[in-house]
Amino acid sequence: MSKCLDHTEVKVGGYEASYGVLLGSDIFVNDSFLKALPMRDAKLPILSIIGLAKASGLPVSKLAVTLLRRFTFSDRVQDYPKDRADSLLNEIFVSDESLIKSLMPTAEFVKETNLLDGVRAIFSTGDKVHIRLSGNAPELLCYIDSDSPIKAADICSYVITRLEQFRI
Repeated sequence: MSKCLDHTEVKVGGYEASYGVLLGSDIFVNDSFLKALPMRDAKLPILSIIGLAKASGLPVSKLAVTLLRRFTFSDRVQDYPKDRADSLLNEIFVSDESLIKSLMPTAEFVKETNLLDGVRAIFSTGDKVHIRLSGNAPELLCYIDSDSPIKAADICSYVITRLEQFRI
């Protein structure tokens, strides 16, 4: 089980742009136990949607309008020296939040941060910024989760520009 900075237990899950879903924690769903899936699995999202449709009594075609609309955008900074990237991620995480706030276009309250895979911050608006090292290239990756596709792209562009500035 992973813990946030405030030591509350959290369930860990994620996805890849190639539609794979990773589940970093064991979970219970409808009184059934599902073990963590540390390798990506493309079946889980399909089964989850079918299960949600069945539980809600709605056809899949009507389910989307009932769900929270979130949008993601990602980009990367190539040729980022690993030692500088490690140092920057550590600086961001141990800072007094001013460095984390500086990654957003507007200064916002930081609700939560964690180091599960790089640095991830959730802001008071619900926007999420996740910065991590690539596992196979000298790159810093940036993932944004927001309530509009344009806002997600704008935030990502801003964060990438800031990461470029920290490269030196």
